[in-house]
Amino acid sequence: MSTATLPDRWIPAVAGMTKGPEMKIRDIKTYVLEAALTEPFAYSQAWYERRGACLVEIVGEDGNSGWGEAFGPPRLTAPIVEFYKPLLIGADALATEAIWESLYNRLRDHGQKGLAIEALSAVDIALWDLKARHLGLPVHRLLGGPLRTSVAAYATGFYRKRNGEPLKYLVEEAHQRVAEGFGAIKLKLGFGLDEDVRLCEAVRRAIGDGMAIMVDANHAFMQPRRSISAGGSRRSTLPGSKSRCRPKTSPDTARSRPRSRSRSPAARPSSPAGAFGRL
Repeated sequence: MSTATLPDRWIPAVAGMTKGPEMKIRDIKTYVLEAALTEPFAYSQAWYERRGACLVEIVGEDGNSGWGEAFGPPRLTAPIVEFYKPLLIGADALATEAIWESLYNRLRDHGQKGLAIEALSAVDIALWDLKARHLGLPVHRLLGGPLRTSVAAYATGFYRKRNGEPLKYLVEEAHQRVAEGFGAIKLKLGFGLDEDVRLCEAVRRAIGDGMAIMVDANHAFMQPRRSISAGGSRRSTLPGSKSRCRPKTSPDTARSRPRSRSRSPAARPSSPAGAFGRL
């Protein structure tokens, strides 16, 4: 099929192939940022001693730059963005949907999720940012909005530290979030069902019933039915109607898998179980 026979709604992500004004991509730059943490922290799957980010800058021929950020390990996502680079140079930066389809199809057999999509997302965000700057409009206008004028914010965090008693410093953190004006918080769970419930109870007693509490176990539960059932049965023990104890199960847990196993590699020095997320 030649490009001449393509329907008008198809906009190839290649320079010189679109109808109407174009704005070509002149350059793509990646930046890997890393820094050591002053205090390591952990969630149910791992300890973190460093934090990093992969930023993507897409430069248009109009002199504007659009910026995006890749979720995931920056030293792994950055090379994939570099792989995309020659496919993007000279393309029409305004053809965001066509570019997304082109890049996704290029790695379809190798990355329908994970690192390839994380890198593609950074490119996509940068392209929308560049398009908005070029047209002088906020991105929400390009997407057909705004649909609202404000959003409710919640405070996440509540990570584990190497020293101290979690029930003490996490309750103190909850008090801090209340003082800052948040109406909801999200606790990090996945450290064993009994310990998780004790934390929820302690935080609820400390901050009262006016604050909504959400939880995130970060894939620590490998038996969906068991973890959800246990969470539901314990929900009645949490004072306050705004408590929500719905454990997050691993995304690759097969329904037929009969046993529970811990995928939590972070060793907790004071834990007799020796690992986070054990059930």
